[in-house]
Amino acid sequence: MRPGRSHSSPVRRVLVSVLSAFSCVLAFGAPVSAQEYPSKPIRLVVPFPPGGTTDIIARVVAEKIN
Repeated sequence: MRPGRSHSSPVRRVLVSVLSAFSCVLAFGAPVSAQEYPSKPIRLVVPFPPGGTTDIIARVVAEKIN
């Protein structure tokens, strides 16, 4: 230990812990009201011609996500 430096007091460590916990509660504990997702239609772009296997799978997936 260097001369002139003292250990932090237990009261100070507890105070720092309480303040950090309180700041976490303030930052993450507030209720968040998010808008419903998706707020507009999703456009699914399939870079293959219609009628193929990829198109059929994309249409099935598109029905599930809308």
